[in-house]
Amino acid sequence: MRALKVTIAILGILFIFLCLAVYIFFETFDATEMTRQLTDQLSARLGRTLTVDKVDIDFSFKRGIFLNVHNVKMGEDPAFGQEFFLEVGSVKLNVDLQAVLAKRETVISGIDVVAPVIRIIRNEDGQINAQGISLEGGGRPSASPSTAAVNRESPLPSELAAPAPEASRSEKLKKTPVIPPFSIKAIGVEDGRVVFIDRNPAMPVQLSLSKLGLRIMDFSLSKPFAFEVRAAVFSDQPDVMMQGKVQIDPATQQIMLREGVFSVAMAEIAVSRAVEAIPALAQAGMKEGLEGEFKAVIEELTAGPHGLTALTVHGDYSGGRVALDALPGALENILVRYHLNMRDLDVPEFFISVGGGLISGRASLKDYVKKQQFAVEAETADVDVSALLPELQPGVKFVGRANSKLQISGEDFANINNLFNSTRGEGQMTVHDGRLVNFNILRLVLEKISMLPDLIYTIQDTIPAKYRDHLTQNVTVFKTVNLPFRIQNTEVSAPKITVDADLFAMDMEGAVDFSQNADIKSATIFFAADLSKNLVARVEELKYLLDENGRIKIPLARYKGKLSDYKPVPDAAYLGQKIIKNKGKEEILKFLDKVLPPETDRPAPSEGPAAGEGQPPSEGQPAPEQAPAPPEKSRSPERELIEGLLNQILK
Repeated sequence: MRALKVTIAILGILFIFLCLAVYIFFETFDATEMTRQLTDQLSARLGRTLTVDKVDIDFSFKRGIFLNVHNVKMGEDPAFGQEFFLEVGSVKLNVDLQAVLAKRETVISGIDVVAPVIRIIRNEDGQINAQGISLEGGGRPSASPSTAAVNRESPLPSELAAPAPEASRSEKLKKTPVIPPFSIKAIGVEDGRVVFIDRNPAMPVQLSLSKLGLRIMDFSLSKPFAFEVRAAVFSDQPDVMMQGKVQIDPATQQIMLREGVFSVAMAEIAVSRAVEAIPALAQAGMKEGLEGEFKAVIEELTAGPHGLTALTVHGDYSGGRVALDALPGALENILVRYHLNMRDLDVPEFFISVGGGLISGRASLKDYVKKQQFAVEAETADVDVSALLPELQPGVKFVGRANSKLQISGEDFANINNLFNSTRGEGQMTVHDGRLVNFNILRLVLEKISMLPDLIYTIQDTIPAKYRDHLTQNVTVFKTVNLPFRIQNTEVSAPKITVDADLFAMDMEGAVDFSQNADIKSATIFFAADLSKNLVARVEELKYLLDENGRIKIPLARYKGKLSDYKPVPDAAYLGQKIIKNKGKEEILKFLDKVLPPETDRPAPSEGPAAGEGQPPSEGQPAPEQAPAPPEKSRSPERELIEGLLNQILK
């Protein structure tokens, strides 16, 4: 019994001495000196300068060891700038002392990172600043862009030799430092920020993810662990969320993401901030008020020291709404499904509601990093064209229900000139029940026939009401408009546009380039036959414009200029030939009737007996009566000569 008491006493004394030793250790421990030594070693291994302002250590048998690191900074590669690559306000770490003593395993209850800032920069040569960080020591030697260019164009002799085979996974495992067993129950990041700067001169980007929050549960280097991250990209509130499972391979320094889900709340996005971060978006002319959700399911994503090495993603943009400066109507109820890999983007189907109708189709983007070759096949069904076409002129717009098909392709989004020059396509559009609001084509054409002054007023005061209404109202009504078109050489050309309306028909040929410069090569209006007959009855000179179908035919003058300034103007040369010359010819012939001998009648020449003639009549039948042939007009030789000359002169 006494031996037991002695043993207990000795153990108690040892425990007291242990507690005293731990207390003295933490009271006399020089955290500053240890921090300096540790940062020096890490700086040498990382190839970057690493500094820490202050380290606080607290100890409790019940709560464990608390480590608080203040103001951590990692320097930048000098080739990319002078700012810090990494800044952290503070890092709080809690070690479970009981697990260390009982299981001989380092168990970290939690790591809390406050206000971290990471700057990712890609230079003009495509190099990324993070590639210079290496745990094997020395880092990547900095090379200026000029040096890198020389190395690519003129490789060293050693580079011309066959590349050494890549080390096997077992060899990499031998070189990997042995990390003692440890586990981290939870990692949290609060108020973080990630800045991405792309210095590509063709498409510069300066993107900032703020209010970054990260949660990782049961972090491990040997098995997958779950994570969730939220951030604000183009908004004051978090608009981006991502979650999934990550596996880290220490041997290859690769990170593999599986079962990932990435989503963007489009309604939270401020378009002005997006354009500021990515100036190329300004060309799209997006307005504020985006809606919908963009979602990506990440089946496979692998990244490491050599960048992204594997990527397989599918997803959709649903419930979308986008308004553009170039379109009067908003694109609504957008549904786009897509598949993405390391090289290509494929959109097997998309649907867009606009103007009370539907646009549907499919698209693809091949080699989206370099060549950016795109192709689109689309159809429209019962879409109001006024939602797609801006005003042709101030206050003048085209309204109607359109059905169309389109195929278009091109490449190189990074260079707008290359994009325009490479764009090719063709299609067909048919518009039903169309109206040209605040523009009356018939009235304007009749007003522009200058050789017949006050023609429009003469007509509208005398023609029947059903025609008068069409001439006086401030609109042109169409039954159908057929528009086949081609896209090439930075312009949209229409070889033959046909228009069918109640009172006229119209044929056109022309082109419009991407800067809205128009070339209306030819256009002809044909008035309806019944309207033409009424007009000729009231204005005799219009009879000279009749075609072989009894329709008034008025060609329009060719036009080159801005599409917004176009107004149909009759071809004055054609009208002059048809009206003035024919009118002059008629007046000359009237004069000839007065000065030349009048036309005389002469018997019609005999053509011989007709069938049955010269035969005696049948018995009981009267002899048939023969109608005398009408006499022919005989013109004087002088009149025939003058008429022939006039016909040649006034062709």
